[in-house]
Amino acid sequence: MPEQFDRIKGESKKMRQAIKQQTIGYITAALGLVAGLAWNQAIQALINHFYPNANKSITAQFIYAVIITIVVVLLTTYMVGIFQKEENAQEHEGQEK
Repeated sequence: MPEQFDRIKGESKKMRQAIKQQTIGYITAALGLVAGLAWNQAIQALINHFYPNANKSITAQFIYAVIITIVVVLLTTYMVGIFQKEENAQEHEGQEK
């Protein structure tokens, strides 16, 4: 019987840790969205400062969207590569021990 309690305790601890990690992930994503929206407004204001009529042009809006998409894809790809290298290094260290 005590073994079952220990197992349940361990599972409960794992569950709390998983919930904590998920919550942190959601909060981080929400803060990232807020920061992204702030940068969006700042970049649009900068464009409007140098090209006052650009905001009215649908072509300018599409060019802006394409440029931002390319930047986001490049940054995301770069970050994923960094994290994968770190995970591979950690796995490699774990195998050596």
